[in-house]
Amino acid sequence: MSLRIRPESASMAVEEKEVTNSGSPNVGVLIHDVARWRRAVYDQRLKSMKITHAQWSVLENLSPAGDKGLRNLDLERTVGMGRRNLYGLLRKLEKSKLIERESDLRNPRNTCVVPSSKALSLIKELERLNAAVDAEIMRGISEDAEDALIRILMRIRCNLKAMESKGVLAKNGEVRVDA
Repeated sequence: MSLRIRPESASMAVEEKEVTNSGSPNVGVLIHDVARWRRAVYDQRLKSMKITHAQWSVLENLSPAGDKGLRNLDLERTVGMGRRNLYGLLRKLEKSKLIERESDLRNPRNTCVVPSSKALSLIKELERLNAAVDAEIMRGISEDAEDALIRILMRIRCNLKAMESKGVLAKNGEVRVDA
């Protein structure tokens, strides 16, 4: 079976390509492949800004918290990163003056990670980059198709979270065989 991919806009000078596969394309493989390519594009663009994708992910998740910041534990959960890896990233971000670590006023044993003013301006720049890259990635895809894609991906994410809460996924994200 083959899947023909055609530009939706006549103004796009993209050749029609044929993707062949034995049977239908595997959704999981396609999602993984798109995510991998998308990350490669972002990494390439982020290089000029002297920031890594992982660092951007931390800053992006700190942005909504503003000057209140997030506790380390909350940041670990939000970013989906282990304590050691996150700690290394936070050290680098702190060295670059992009974050500050402060004691949590509610519980002094906890540390809050707060974006610096330098980080907040960088975050705005990164959000513009994000919008530009997403627009480029979605070129030739109608708004209705994009909305449908978003709904589908959100449903898949909800299903995966439900699987995790039922214990189908191990803490490291691997599928448990005994589930």
